[in-house]
Amino acid sequence: MKLQTELEYVLDENTQINPITIKKILLDIRKKINEFIAPKTKNLRDILNAVEEGSFIIEVDNDNSMKINLNNVKKIFKEYREITEGGCIYCKKYNVINSILGDVRAYCGLYEKESDVDLIKGVSPRIDKYLSVGCSEIEREYNVRLEEIIQE
Repeated sequence: MKLQTELEYVLDENTQINPITIKKILLDIRKKINEFIAPKTKNLRDILNAVEEGSFIIEVDNDNSMKINLNNVKKIFKEYREITEGGCIYCKKYNVINSILGDVRAYCGLYEKESDVDLIKGVSPRIDKYLSVGCSEIEREYNVRLEEIIQE
């Protein structure tokens, strides 16, 4: 039988989501993990992977391990990734305008006719591709992606 102790990484309620905070969280998690393991060489890519998985397991010995629960951090990182890599709804200029007649909708200068709208997705294929990845003129709140943050 194996004994596994579970710890939870807890964030302050007032944690702001921004590039500086994201980097600080990664560094702090690495510091805390390195208190338990040797050698202390975990890079930020490994820490980011653990965060996105929601946990990190430290093998203490053959019979004992510690699991660090990172699920509340995972939620913040998921939201940050959406802000920095998501489509139109994360753009500062995002705006949907419905015409008075209801037959045309505009998204930041792109227009779709009601007849072109996919009934399941609620938008036309032309608009759908921008909603998921954004256009070339997207203005994000933060432009620093997670992959750039983990560069040391």
